[in-house]
Amino acid sequence: MSDSGSDSEPVRFADLLMDSQLRVESEFDRDGRRFLPERHLDSLLTEQNISDELKINLDSSKSKSIKNMSEAELAELITYIRTRSKKVFAIVASMEDGTPRAVMKTLMDGNFSDDCLPIEHPDVQQPHTLTLLGKGGTWWKVGRIEKFYDQQWRFLAPVFSVGADDTGADRPYRAPTIMPFTKRYDDEANVSEGAFGQVGKFEIHPCHLVDPSNPEKLWTDYVAVKEIKKDIMINWDKEATNLKKMNALQSDHIVRFLTAFRRGEDGTVRHFLMFEWADGGTLRNLWKTYPRPILTPGLVFAAVKQIEGLANAICMAHYPPGPLSTHFRHGDLKPENILWFKAKNAGGDDIGTLKIADWGLAKEQHVVTVLRSVNTSTKFGTRRYEPPEEETRLAVGLQTHHLVPDSNQTNRKGKRRSRLYDVWAMGCVTLEFIVWLMYGEDVLEQFHREFYVERLDRIDPFYQIRTDERGESFAQVHEVAVKWMDHMARDHICKPGETALGNLLEIVQRCLLVVNLPRDLGTSFGKTGHNTQAMGSTKSLRPRRGSSTSTTSTTSFLSDITAARVGSISSSEEDVTALVVPSIVFHDEANDDADDQAVTEAEPPSPFSIDPRGGGPGRTTADQLVNFLAEMIKDHDEEEYWLKGEPGPPPQFQSPQDVISHGASYQTEDSASTIQGDGRTADPVLIPGGLRPPEETRMDYGISQLDEDWETSIDNDFATQVIGGIASSPAFSAATNTTISSNLCRQCQELREGIWNTAFNKIYDVSALEANSSRCDLCGLLWRSCQRLNVTKLINIMFERAGSSLRMNGLSGRGLSIFRSPNLKTRADRETQIGFGKLPEGNDAAQFEIIKHWLRNCDENHKQTTCRPAPPGYAASSATASKTKRLPTRVIDTGSIGDEFVRLVETNPSHTGEWIALSHKWGLETSSHFCTTVDTVEDYKRGIPLASLPATFRDAVIVTRAIPGCQYLWIDSICILQGPGGDFNKEAKNVAEVYSGASLVLAVSRAAHQSDGFLKSLVPRDFVALSGRMGEPSRATPRTAQQQTGGGEDEAPFYICEDIDDFDAHVLKGPLNRRGWVLQEHALARRTVFFTDKQMYFECGEGVRCQTMTKMKNDVAAFLGDPNFPQIIGIGRAQGAKIIHYQNLFAQYSGLEFTRPFDRPVAIDGLQSRILSALRASGGYGIIDEGEQRGLLRRSLLWHRSSQTPSLKRIVFLPCHVISKVPSWSWMAYTGAIEYIKPNFSRVEWAPVQSPWFPPLTTTGTHAENDHHPIDLALVATAYRFDTSHMSGEPWLRLDEPAEPSSSGSSSRKVPVGADDGILCVVLGTQKEPGPSTSALTSQGTVRRLSFSSAPMPSNSKRGNLLSYFILVRPVQKDEKGNGADGANRSVRSTLYERVGAGYLPQKCIDLESGVTVTIV
Repeated sequence: MSDSGSDSEPVRFADLLMDSQLRVESEFDRDGRRFLPERHLDSLLTEQNISDELKINLDSSKSKSIKNMSEAELAELITYIRTRSKKVFAIVASMEDGTPRAVMKTLMDGNFSDDCLPIEHPDVQQPHTLTLLGKGGTWWKVGRIEKFYDQQWRFLAPVFSVGADDTGADRPYRAPTIMPFTKRYDDEANVSEGAFGQVGKFEIHPCHLVDPSNPEKLWTDYVAVKEIKKDIMINWDKEATNLKKMNALQSDHIVRFLTAFRRGEDGTVRHFLMFEWADGGTLRNLWKTYPRPILTPGLVFAAVKQIEGLANAICMAHYPPGPLSTHFRHGDLKPENILWFKAKNAGGDDIGTLKIADWGLAKEQHVVTVLRSVNTSTKFGTRRYEPPEEETRLAVGLQTHHLVPDSNQTNRKGKRRSRLYDVWAMGCVTLEFIVWLMYGEDVLEQFHREFYVERLDRIDPFYQIRTDERGESFAQVHEVAVKWMDHMARDHICKPGETALGNLLEIVQRCLLVVNLPRDLGTSFGKTGHNTQAMGSTKSLRPRRGSSTSTTSTTSFLSDITAARVGSISSSEEDVTALVVPSIVFHDEANDDADDQAVTEAEPPSPFSIDPRGGGPGRTTADQLVNFLAEMIKDHDEEEYWLKGEPGPPPQFQSPQDVISHGASYQTEDSASTIQGDGRTADPVLIPGGLRPPEETRMDYGISQLDEDWETSIDNDFATQVIGGIASSPAFSAATNTTISSNLCRQCQELREGIWNTAFNKIYDVSALEANSSRCDLCGLLWRSCQRLNVTKLINIMFERAGSSLRMNGLSGRGLSIFRSPNLKTRADRETQIGFGKLPEGNDAAQFEIIKHWLRNCDENHKQTTCRPAPPGYAASSATASKTKRLPTRVIDTGSIGDEFVRLVETNPSHTGEWIALSHKWGLETSSHFCTTVDTVEDYKRGIPLASLPATFRDAVIVTRAIPGCQYLWIDSICILQGPGGDFNKEAKNVAEVYSGASLVLAVSRAAHQSDGFLKSLVPRDFVALSGRMGEPSRATPRTAQQQTGGGEDEAPFYICEDIDDFDAHVLKGPLNRRGWVLQEHALARRTVFFTDKQMYFECGEGVRCQTMTKMKNDVAAFLGDPNFPQIIGIGRAQGAKIIHYQNLFAQYSGLEFTRPFDRPVAIDGLQSRILSALRASGGYGIIDEGEQRGLLRRSLLWHRSSQTPSLKRIVFLPCHVISKVPSWSWMAYTGAIEYIKPNFSRVEWAPVQSPWFPPLTTTGTHAENDHHPIDLALVATAYRFDTSHMSGEPWLRLDEPAEPSSSGSSSRKVPVGADDGILCVVLGTQKEPGPSTSALTSQGTVRRLSFSSAPMPSNSKRGNLLSYFILVRPVQKDEKGNGADGANRSVRSTLYERVGAGYLPQKCIDLESGVTVTIV
């Protein structure tokens, strides 16, 4: 039946859609755009409304079939609209263009429905989808497509699902998408900024947040929307998955996660998480909202119940119920991450509900974790609430198993975290809660301010590091926390065993804020009530030093629990005192580095001894804490238990900082100076605790460690360019001509098909993996990976995709790599690196093409980093400038491809151009080295047959010829005349300029000698090629990757490969880099290609590129990779980073190999000159002197023999050598590796030392003239006798050349005063007292005029326990001819001293009355 005969004017559907009451404005972007809520469209799409719309413009249709559509056809069209194309119909109606019936019929015939939305913009997709819809496609001109594109967003506001199986992270939304948030609150009270991102309060339209379990329920509550910061959003999908798993715990005290979403296009994608909104803010807001709570029994009960709820939440995360293998630790528990949901009924004692939020730092674990022995991927922790083990580590190999600090400040692999991290933080928060309950929020702030006393520039955590009378350092609960807990425990309302607050405080003291860790380190569950270690036997507790037991309660809540469970425990004077300072000893020993395992240990380590200051056997676990809290709550209905009167006053607080923080001024003690409200003063002022220098003169040390983690990134644009360039190469055909695996077990098929899912992981039984390794290709690869990482004894292994890698058991190290073909399109293609399983290798054009792409990319895109050298007066990376570079004294002209000869060229200043330099190992056989001598130089200038060159040199010529624009090659043994009559001493000074000026350096890491060569086959990489198409490929007709690469997007393969991207092992710690000269060559090179057994690497100022196409960088490698070495430690850099960088460099260099030991100071001279220039310092021989800034000189003198070096041997320098004399106080005077004693930054008072570079001032205020006296290379300082015979522990003294070195390489020994060997100590610095103070080892005159008169140190025991850092010296030992140990004649002076070692001791071991001025040569 035709509708053309209708006389009534149909109602335009567009008019219905324009009803302002139906459309809602979104405030998410504040751009005024409106959207039609989801259920509103359903109410409009009646059959009558659709039928009326389909009549519009029907008469103008030229199609008779449209005009004369039958009733059945019309009914089919209406059904199509109502069931599949509601939004498409609304969009077409909104366009008000054309005949709706004709347009919708065309769309139906083309199977175009709501599932096809949103469409692309016509500028992006050509030809466009709408133009391909059969005959009707001709109607879709560009203008109409643009109109459809613009109109569609009004109907595509997302509908978020709560409690769905997925997290929402897989659903990206285009940038124009209108988000269904109807109200946005931008006021300060409703927006907060955290480490992970910004959180804001929103109202969401009720129809756009649904719960599948109750689809009819409308969401009426506020929501919190958190935008994740760009620098940490790489693991955003993983975080969303973890949050969903936390929901599964169904804890009333964990914030409910709603969904996740991302919005935007490539490069501008924004990532969001959505949670329930906490109307009260955070726990800190609760305390501030009620600054002086009216203490009632009900309030105490409510607070304890909330603390119990938080403990329960932590326990559920640590030990999930049921057969789950996943457990979590939070890692950043603090008041700001505990949200406050107000009570529904205001008033009374109900404080509402506290819930733990910000699980973004939470670490998911699938195996039992004792202490994690590798870097975890958890970051951004808050130091205020961190436990002491964050600064300590379990010393492997020490019988005592003390907790010790990581001796290498730059190595974070020793850092371990367990679930007990959260327990300590719970103790900190609970203590704050008690302070607030008893005294209010203003006193809680006072409590916090006391932690600023020692360092006015930051707040301390709840522990501190101290030194005892033996000179050993130990961690203990902070003295401020102990003072407050002592004070509160003496209050009648806080008595343990009698009141709730007293019992709660005792739990904090004896179970939570405990430094010692239990034997199983928190891995056991269900031992509550049987593990008396965790709660602490009262027999093991003793009064703390200096504390009084007279006011301490004679009852103990925990003692009662222990007695009830494990039998009666007798009471004594010792038993009743629970107020012990928890602490634990650690040794600051440089050889404490342990071999960290690559994967978490399956079994706990052996029990370690407990220091009595540690507060008992160990900190409690979360399940034990829950049990203790339940015990203290149950069966207590009496009001006096919950509150027994009013609390007394808080502890007295006297600190100038208390007044300063409120903006007032403070008159200092014994001084007329005033500290202003900003804490600054122009002059040094006395404040309680000692003299503090003016803030303006304090050194900014910045960070105290460098990040050694490698950061990898995806660069598929570059990979696509490279693959395009090598597509015609035979090597490319070989790389793609690999068989797609068809031998997969069921579990590996699931891995293949699910690997692109968000936060994908798969758990394998290790024994089953081994059994299947011969039958399943992928199981074989996974099993071999377990063997390589030595984790075959574990029960389960979880493989999880993180970007372009498969991690094992959640570790941050890469287990396996994932690469995809260029044509493969997946939901994770932007985070998966394009590459292949097999790499181009050997003397193949593809390998050279990769090098050329590396160089071209650097030339075109790295202009700001000056990777390419340029002479003075020209801009870096300028092609014109580079051609004007003066060539080195001699270069090799490599000629052209196919030439049989190369020739040596001697240049003059007019010769300019580009050159490539070779960095290689000479090998041990000196007689077989190919060298230029005075006898062969003329022959080589006429020509050198290419075939006569050793393989390594011949390969270097081949590579040079393959790189356009580089005609010349520099090889040290050919371009420097060797042997008698040669010019090594002259040219050695120019080597630094040769490598820094080279267009490229070829570093041959894989060649052991000149004849080894490096253009040879690579060690094959273990990999499996898998089909990118869903489903199993036919076993009858296996296909190659090359065949599939040319197929469709769903057929292109991907590869799971052995991870070979290890620049650290292959290059930095590879065989070439063990050669002494190479360190300077590496550091000064602007761009380097490294040839290793596994692959090539390219390094420039932007980081490292791998032949696999991976891009990577880290802080430590960036120092040597700096094209303008060493700009990283230049002006504006933090002093701490400068010190760490140069100490790491010198320590690394000291362990390298030299054929001629006397080259040791020469081979680093170029680097040293640049370091001194960057630091604006003087110095030499590995020693740096900034003059008035004392720290660099003293720290550079505090080197010592490495723990791996039995003895340092003095080098005999030849008079005719480039450097013929090195003083004893320089590590360059010896063979063997060194390390540094590393006193804490900002915590040392440096003693006066006169160096050769800053002679003393004359009476006129000028420096004395340097007369080049034989003792010019001397230090002048004060030396003291010392005595360690009365120490209870071992002293830390390390001799350079011990007479009888121990098996461990150390030589700690006791040296009595007046020893026959005459060893004295030259104190370079002493620890500062807690609270800034002066020292007798400071200058006695002006700051610049040094005085070496000895002054006795105050004999108070506190000062005497502080450590002094020194070098050891003794009178120069002369032979019968008057020559010293280095062969130099010492007849000029007989009272000179030489360095013999270094160490540190408590100051009381040093006889400060015995000081004598010494000259150290």
